Amino acid sequence: LRRGTKIQKLSVEQLQELETLDPEVERAIEFSDAVFKEPTFDWLSFHFYEPVEYLPQVITYVKERMAKNGYDKPIIISEGGFRDAQRQTNDPKAQQEAAEDLIKLHMIALSQGILQFHWLPLQEDVGFAGSETGYFKGLLSKSGQIRPAGKSWKFLNSLIDGKTTVEKK
Repeated sequence: LRRGTKIQKLSVEQLQELETLDPEVERAIEFSDAVFKEPTFDWLSFHFYEPVEYLPQVITYVKERMAKNGYDKPIIISEGGFRDAQRQTNDPKAQQEAAEDLIKLHMIALSQGILQFHWLPLQEDVGFAGSETGYFKGLLSKSGQIRPAGKSWKFLNSLIDGKTTVEKK
């Protein structure tokens, strides 16, 4: 597995069996092992800026790693949003897909028992710390106009605001 390759559904054990790993992947596995073996935290937080279809896999992985080590901690997504070439355009179709993906991400997280999902950024931003390489699409444009994803976020929050459970009426 090397940087830039397509993400594959591999377990940590399968990754460790590969002969050549990107050094960043090796460090991530070592860090992950240490964190999950010594749960010195009250809740587990992670960032998610990947395509929607990977979120269930990430949540399952986190829950399985905790269970394997004999504990179950609450999970939050402390940062989440879009970071991909498709979202870097003001094309109406891409913006509509972003609006749909925002709702899918939140619904997947809620259905998996995730306590919180903090969406970033509020306003369109190019990179961070002055970097031009990472592009993060906001819920608002640079001029402050609400984007379709911002409208989805507002609608979704109006439905769940103040509720702790979902009941069929």
